[in-house]
Amino acid sequence: MLTLIGIPTANTVEPETLKAIYGQADADTDTSLDILYGFRIDVQRNLLCEEAIRIGADYLLMVDSDVVLPSTALRDLLDPPAEIVSGLVRIKSLRRKGEYAAVFKGVPLLYESIPEGRSKVDWCGGACLMIKTSILKDIPKPWFEFHEEPGAAVSEDIWFCQQAQKAGIQVYADKRVACGHIIKEQYGFEEGF
Repeated sequence: MLTLIGIPTANTVEPETLKAIYGQADADTDTSLDILYGFRIDVQRNLLCEEAIRIGADYLLMVDSDVVLPSTALRDLLDPPAEIVSGLVRIKSLRRKGEYAAVFKGVPLLYESIPEGRSKVDWCGGACLMIKTSILKDIPKPWFEFHEEPGAAVSEDIWFCQQAQKAGIQVYADKRVACGHIIKEQYGFEEGF
């Protein structure tokens, strides 16, 4: 079995992200690493899907460039196998502190409310997202795309989950894979240094 680990990035990959990827506990898979930059995030995610198909990967694990995986993430996301499963990545916004990038029945999930193990979700974020490559043939291209809808914008990862569910593919989030999310605060000139 082969898993492509793909990192989409706007510019750089945090050292902690790479350390966590290289520090994965034994998993029953060979891995290949691909880092993309210079395109919009939805374009990068689509290119990573294409690369996974091209190299014959069984799975694609997308890890955002500021996410720190737990040491057993790869093993846990593959056991048991699923078509789409996400690790839990905390939302950066301070206003939404404690929420994870997953929603079930329209309600954002709080870590404490998520059952142990895997849970079905309506959608999940793409910051730590495992996709069984063979399902991509069942979902129309582009797999990831930003969409404007009346009164709201739909991000590329939500779009992917919606398209997968339309194709009859269930989306899961796995509480065993609680990831770190690096937050680097920026201060404007008026706030000081």
